[in-house]
Amino acid sequence: MKSHARPPLYQPDGGLAAWLQVVGSFLINMNNWGLANSFGVYQAYYQFELLQSHRALLLLIGAFSGPLFDKEYFRLIQIFVGLGVVFARMMLSLTRDYYSVMLSQGVLLGVCLGFLYILSVALIPLYFKKNRGLALGLATAGGSLGGVLYPLIFRQLLNHVGFAWTNRVMDFLALTTMLLSVALVIPIGAMTELPYFCFMIAGLLLFAGVLVPFFLVTIYAEQALSASANLSFYLLMVLNGSQLFGRVLGGLLSDHIGGEIMLLGAIITTGILSFCWNAIRDLAGYIVWLVVYGFISGMVVTLPAVVLPYLCPSMAVLGTRLGMVYAAGGIGFLISSPVALAINDVSGAFFDSVAAKEAWTRRRLYKSS
Repeated sequence: MKSHARPPLYQPDGGLAAWLQVVGSFLINMNNWGLANSFGVYQAYYQFELLQSHRALLLLIGAFSGPLFDKEYFRLIQIFVGLGVVFARMMLSLTRDYYSVMLSQGVLLGVCLGFLYILSVALIPLYFKKNRGLALGLATAGGSLGGVLYPLIFRQLLNHVGFAWTNRVMDFLALTTMLLSVALVIPIGAMTELPYFCFMIAGLLLFAGVLVPFFLVTIYAEQALSASANLSFYLLMVLNGSQLFGRVLGGLLSDHIGGEIMLLGAIITTGILSFCWNAIRDLAGYIVWLVVYGFISGMVVTLPAVVLPYLCPSMAVLGTRLGMVYAAGGIGFLISSPVALAINDVSGAFFDSVAAKEAWTRRRLYKSS
């Protein structure tokens, strides 16, 4: 399964073969970031109906998938890991307890998504130079589309066919899109450097904060703003939908303004927006905040892959270095989300307001009676 024929390092921007890689990577990202970004609806369902918490390995596994990409095992990994995603979701449809959910969705699915993500974004820079940012933005936008589509399917089917068949329908969609990506994608075959080491640390700190709202968006709407459960589910799609535009536009602008400047501006803006989050006291303001935050966060999670090639001595090591950066980001993500959830559990429904927490509790008890 090891490829021996490498295409040229850069093919003409807009060439059919190059843009087919963007389509294939778009479908891959639809099923890794799309499923990961959709966990807000599962979080609410588990917390209120079935379980308590979940952890993801989406970024951490990049430390292993990057070197395998550089060794030209792309096709082998894509096929077997794609089958692993399908199997994990099928097993999720059969789960009834905490440990089976952790094994299927938390461990197996997380590992598979981690392998797929690094492979998809590491492939694009080998086909593009002039339009690299736009190509990466379009490829990673698949994650935002999946983040809109999968929660919508989950929400619409859950009350009609139940948890098991809802996951099976989502699994059939994942299988179809993964098979299309296999048909389209054509594989191509640091720590001592201070700039790269600092970039890794920045990745850890960046992902420790930027993805927290994706886990808490629905819970915040219900607990802090007294939104209905139905509306809260749809707010996650607002966040993911606006992120799609941030990924694409951020990548496009980076080709003209510069990826480093774009990434710096997006990080600063995201930090400011994070501090503004808890000042929101009504649904209208919250929706506006979700649109803006989703848009900017789309730039934040896409642009590191645009900037990193400039820190590589050779494109031959891009997969390894990209994998290590996102693995560091995965560590930050693993730390931040449990901490955020734990703080929320003891803080009195986000606002530290006893009245808000009691109102939310009464509403939940009324709906369950």
